[in-house]
Amino acid sequence: MKKTEKIEIRFSHVEKTALSKLAEQEGRTVSELVRSLVKRYMELNIASLPRKIRWGRLAAIAIGGLLIGHLGTYFYMQSKESPATYQLSMRVFGPYISFPITVKDRAQSEFIIPREAGDIIVKTLVNNPKGKLATVEVSLCQIQGDLCNPIASPVLGFNPNRATSVKFGEDRDNEVEIELRNSPKQKP
Repeated sequence: MKKTEKIEIRFSHVEKTALSKLAEQEGRTVSELVRSLVKRYMELNIASLPRKIRWGRLAAIAIGGLLIGHLGTYFYMQSKESPATYQLSMRVFGPYISFPITVKDRAQSEFIIPREAGDIIVKTLVNNPKGKLATVEVSLCQIQGDLCNPIASPVLGFNPNRATSVKFGEDRDNEVEIELRNSPKQKP
């Protein structure tokens, strides 16, 4: 006689991947994670059940309900969460400009600041590795003929509690200021 039995549960690829990540974060296998969830559910609810119910059938129903409820809630919340948006403001040899930037790994943007002395090309690249501080690389260069002469390439950290900034230059007319500030959450 077997000491354990196997129950087959079907998940979508997205659900299975997310469940695997959750188990990995806790240093457990998916099976261990599911068993602990089922055991906890049963410990909380088994005392209130009448004795005449077949435990095998009840356990299968409980496992299914537990998994569907927990995973459904998890995926629903994941779909509702969007990456944080920050405001990147800068003054490059002139007036301030500002644009939104999303904390999404490898997100890139590029735009041109027109100037008589040569347009400024601004490129951004977001780095958001798991478990580390998210940063944005800001590359500035000025077009002169066929070349784009580098001005600066600062890296700013995304900080939800305060702005991060950098300022450099010889005088007010040749000064570069860049500031990254958390944007307030928008209501839907």
